[in-house]
Amino acid sequence: MVPTNATVVVISATGSNYTVTSSTTVQVDTLELDSSNATLAITGGDIEIVGNGLSSSIAAGTVDLSGGSAIYFETSSLGHTFINYGTINSTSGSNYIYGSSGVGNGMTFTNLSGGAINVSGGSLYLGYGAEDSVTNAGTITVNGATLYLDGGSNSFTNTGTLTISGNGTVNLGGTLTAPGLTGGTINVGTGSTLNLTGTLENGGSTLNPPASGSYTLDGGTISGGAVNNSGSTPALLFTSSQGTLNDVSLSGNSTLASGASFKVENGTTFSSGTTSFGDGYLYVTGGAGTALTVNSGASITGNFSIVAQATGLGVTNAGTLTNSSSTNYFYGDGNANFNFTNAVGGTVSVTAGYLEVGDGGNDAVVNNGTFIASGGTLVLGGSGNTVTNNSGGILEATGSGSVLTLGEGTTTWSNAGNILATSNGTVNLGGTFSTANLTTGTINANNGGVLNITGTLTNTGATVVPPTTGIYTLNGGTIIGGTVEGGALGFGTGYGTLDGVTMSGNFSGPSGTGFYSQGGTTFSGGTTTLTDGYIYLNGTAGTALSVSSGASITGDFSIVAQVTGLGVTNAGTLTNSSSTNYFYGDGNA
Repeated sequence: MVPTNATVVVISATGSNYTVTSSTTVQVDTLELDSSNATLAITGGDIEIVGNGLSSSIAAGTVDLSGGSAIYFETSSLGHTFINYGTINSTSGSNYIYGSSGVGNGMTFTNLSGGAINVSGGSLYLGYGAEDSVTNAGTITVNGATLYLDGGSNSFTNTGTLTISGNGTVNLGGTLTAPGLTGGTINVGTGSTLNLTGTLENGGSTLNPPASGSYTLDGGTISGGAVNNSGSTPALLFTSSQGTLNDVSLSGNSTLASGASFKVENGTTFSSGTTSFGDGYLYVTGGAGTALTVNSGASITGNFSIVAQATGLGVTNAGTLTNSSSTNYFYGDGNANFNFTNAVGGTVSVTAGYLEVGDGGNDAVVNNGTFIASGGTLVLGGSGNTVTNNSGGILEATGSGSVLTLGEGTTTWSNAGNILATSNGTVNLGGTFSTANLTTGTINANNGGVLNITGTLTNTGATVVPPTTGIYTLNGGTIIGGTVEGGALGFGTGYGTLDGVTMSGNFSGPSGTGFYSQGGTTFSGGTTTLTDGYIYLNGTAGTALSVSSGASITGDFSIVAQVTGLGVTNAGTLTNSSSTNYFYGDGNA
């Protein structure tokens, strides 16, 4: 047994090998193990070292920890130094070597050259106290077990060798520095893990892969500098425990398993390579400003959302962001003033699934590059936000089944760039917008592309003319006031509302289409042809629809009032050319 309440305990006898066993709590000022023949076996007990400002050492011999044992330092102000150049084994249970918490109670632990620490079962917490620091100049081997290096500032410095094998795990907590972490050799075997759970101060440095294997960001933070994932083995892996890149430049390729996510803040940059998500989140956080920049030549792809976690944050993309599956969002998540800027040369692409950019209620989406749906659905602005498509910007839906929706609900948008619906793709013009937004830039529907008006177009005092190529389709939206030229508009199966509009020219839609008319909408000339469709009268009491002399509506259609007190005035020609139809109040007086 180790003596208790002794001032100094020294185990130094030589000769045959022998073992000193401790299984209870004992208190000493210092502990010295000086014999290579000796083994100090602590089996479920604690050795409490209380010598203030003193030193303990394992100069020779072996310390075996098992069954939930501890060597800890309980001092008052000056801390304690613990030096090992013998052998420490941790074989089972949760074992500890640490300085207890409190100002001045820190342990300075040094594993000198020639010293060995072997963790072969259970877990060892080395440097567990808030003011502890651990320096390794010898060897630390973790095989099929877990080592926690969770001290305070400068919690772990390595100039020796750290080897992790047999599905073992090392957690690096506290505060780390790049030189302190990379000064020695670290080997991470297949199936083993080296987790960054604390803060790595990496300013001015590049985190490269260890001698073998990778680091894993597991709830920790890397602050400053660069992370190099450009080689065949990446420096950094990501997990579902997240972690933060703070003002970091990330280069190379990163592949995240399903559920893996991480945070970025304070100008973190993806400088090159491809980051691929299986099913995760990229959280933008930190102080106001641009939290993330994706440079030209860098890309993010897969099943991922970008979510702001504070007010006034932004993302700038000059690379390529691709939504390849599932439903995702790039948005403020209720945090005000989230800004997403797609810079010149930047591309945001949906090849499958659904992506909504800007849906936080006060988000701003600015495009100087390209937003393109080439499969699936891309929604810009959501509801209650703003979207600006600047000169040179491209908004495009191409290919059958591809949909780009520009605004929903109360989102406002403007266009000075290019809007394209090509090869049977569909662009929905939603939200709220004015006629000037249809004419300032260029709008085209080619090769079966569809341009739907699904939002509210304020046309008062203006005229809707045909797009550069193609035609608009009123499909659930509303046009307020002004004039619509023939050839500019067709009718869709989602109907839509003409509110106080003058329709001048020829209009039509495929079978099953029609529109709502209110506010004295007038067909002033030309022929409108409907096939198996309806004109619904809506709005407040009065004349909802007028057909002027020289104008005609023909085909297979009914006119149906939906509220009380509405009327139709016809001075032109209404022709029922097939089927059974009704012009009536449908029970509305």
